[in-house]
Amino acid sequence: AMAIVGLLALNVANPDAWIVRRNIDRFGTTDELDVEHLLQLSDDAVPTLLDARDDVSPEAVARIEERVCDGERTADGGLWAFNLARDAAIEARNRACPSGR
Repeated sequence: AMAIVGLLALNVANPDAWIVRRNIDRFGTTDELDVEHLLQLSDDAVPTLLDARDDVSPEAVARIEERVCDGERTADGGLWAFNLARDAAIEARNRACPSGR
């Protein structure tokens, strides 16, 4: 029971989005951002990465958009394949990325 509670707490905490926010905050003081590391995170990080584009350098924005915007734009597989993080990432891409990608 404790393991299930721990896993639920971890899912609610969304560690990938926290990692993105922490690195973006650090970028504001050091101007060093490891975009490649952030791009390796799961779909949980996609909405936060796209929302943070105003807080990073133009070069970082270009790399983020190049990789993140090329991801999935529609969810397939029906109810059995539903994944909340993937759905949020798709929604963020459709909202923030150019439609031609």
